[in-house]
Amino acid sequence: MDGFRLLGFDWSPVPFGESSLTIESGLYAWVDGRGIAMDSASPEPPEDPLDRGVLYWGIGKGNEGVLGRLHDEVKWVTDDATHGHGMAMHARLASPVVGPVSRDDGYDISWIDQLLTEHGAQQVRLWLGDASLGVVQKAEQLAIRLVLHLGDVGAPVQSLFSGAWANDHAADWAAWGISQRLRSCRFEGVDTAQSLTQNDSSPTTTCVLRSKSLG
Repeated sequence: MDGFRLLGFDWSPVPFGESSLTIESGLYAWVDGRGIAMDSASPEPPEDPLDRGVLYWGIGKGNEGVLGRLHDEVKWVTDDATHGHGMAMHARLASPVVGPVSRDDGYDISWIDQLLTEHGAQQVRLWLGDASLGVVQKAEQLAIRLVLHLGDVGAPVQSLFSGAWANDHAADWAAWGISQRLRSCRFEGVDTAQSLTQNDSSPTTTCVLRSKSLG
């Protein structure tokens, strides 16, 4: 969720069975039931599903919203599944988390100018301002690339929007920049949550590493 907040997105997911959504659109993630969080010293998977690696991202829109989409999707995840998604989620003991998505259009994202090239930063701003894409669609495009750049994906079951390097897509520029800021903050011992709350673009909280260039 820290990664989303760096671009002004708000997504507060809960386990599928605990969601109070009805027919709203939203973003969901299937989280690994076997894997271990990279920063965990425990030999057991984290109890909180939000601390586990993400295997698959999706959105739900239309008349039945994101919960309608998930009600259908969970039926595919069985021991006799024939679809690759259902087989992989069953094998990994995965479970879905879900929530609505919103974005603060006035959020300060000036930190991207320190991590991305001028072209990359411009691409991100144009993408965020594109009225032809809904906020849940932008969140999905960002989320899929972000888990790849963070190394937080446990199985190669995602195909849509999964190009993860040097393809000049704005969501990839955004995801790469977020991953670098989050990683550098961890290495330097910076409190990322405090940094995000302050929304301070000073070098002490952006934790600049290097700039991405297309290669």
